Amino acid sequence: PDFIIERDFLNFLVGGGNHTNDTYVSLEIEGTEVYRISGKNSEQMEWVSWDTTAYIGQNRRLKIIDTATGGWGHILADHFVQSNTAKENYGPNFVDYGMDFYAAQSFSDIPDQDNRRIWLAWMANWDYAGVLPTSPWRGSMTIPRKLSLIKINDRYRLSQQPVDELLKKLEDKTTLTDFNIEDLNSFFQGKNHDVYELNLELDISNTEIFEINIFTSENNESKLTINRVSNTISFDRSNSGLLVDNNTFSQIQEVYFEPSNFLDITLIADKSSIEIFAQNGTIVLSNVVFPNGNGLNFKDFTGNTHIIKAVYSEINPSLSSNPIEKNVLVFPTLIQSDTSHLNVSLKESNVDDISIFDINGKRLAKISTNGTNGNLIRISAEYFTQPGVYILKVRSKTNLYTQKIVKL
Repeated sequence: PDFIIERDFLNFLVGGGNHTNDTYVSLEIEGTEVYRISGKNSEQMEWVSWDTTAYIGQNRRLKIIDTATGGWGHILADHFVQSNTAKENYGPNFVDYGMDFYAAQSFSDIPDQDNRRIWLAWMANWDYAGVLPTSPWRGSMTIPRKLSLIKINDRYRLSQQPVDELLKKLEDKTTLTDFNIEDLNSFFQGKNHDVYELNLELDISNTEIFEINIFTSENNESKLTINRVSNTISFDRSNSGLLVDNNTFSQIQEVYFEPSNFLDITLIADKSSIEIFAQNGTIVLSNVVFPNGNGLNFKDFTGNTHIIKAVYSEINPSLSSNPIEKNVLVFPTLIQSDTSHLNVSLKESNVDDISIFDINGKRLAKISTNGTNGNLIRISAEYFTQPGVYILKVRSKTNLYTQKIVKL
């Protein structure tokens, strides 16, 4: 359609495919194109503001072109408004930009004198929760995080930071200042990095691309990339170890950060998880990984990143005074489809007696050994009438052992 330009700006929403010549919105003034924009291969529409101050009073033509086919072969455009002010495009802010932060839960009984809001979340994803290569447990929780609101460029943002109690588990703290990348790599080379916290204060005023490679081995790594050109932070676990053949698991996560010459990063790595906090906790990425290495190194593709400060601390893995018992079966679970039976793996295939006892030692049932299939036996859930702890006792001609079962 043709319009007469009456205001300083044309504001509108755009989304859809990123095909410069086939999916776009354009503005023509007296037959000459002065603006053109496509989508970003996203259904999330964003505000666009075109400065039309120089064309007030002139006839204009607005074109919406949609001639593409195939992937992202469409354009989205809406809400065209002439205005004397440009529309600010804030976009959505996600609580966590990683793939493994689900159903966050906050604590409701924190003492008034503490005055903190603390939450954590299930560290897994339904797209691959059922195939996590772990046993006997599947999934875990994130570390607890303290929540607050901070103001950045006149906007309030949610900030998350690891709770202070975690500091009590830090050991062998090493602080490095005014380091370059070569010195940093030299310090970390040859060490095993399984469970640790790394705090970085970076001067990125002359940075283009800076990488932190986590849980590295000869062939695998998880990669955190800071791209100063595009002002983005991305996390790539597509070559991290196990489960990388899952499409959701292997997606690269990318988030925009507010332009600044300085960037702070806190990285907390456990044996199968990586939690990243950046820009004062306003950017968080939580992910599970299943690596086969424990190296740590850094890459600076321009050599101009300055490490103002690096603090590396090992974390005492015994966060609980009671170690987790390995000889425990729990059922039913959220990812268990068949709740009528419990599958138990036996240490041997030829057994003489299988019995179920309650926690007080009373025998509740004797299981027929005819139901065994090799080393696997299916036990009906009807034997576990109430939630609680049960003991499975297995006896063969040469061995006698027990298995603890927890019915939820």
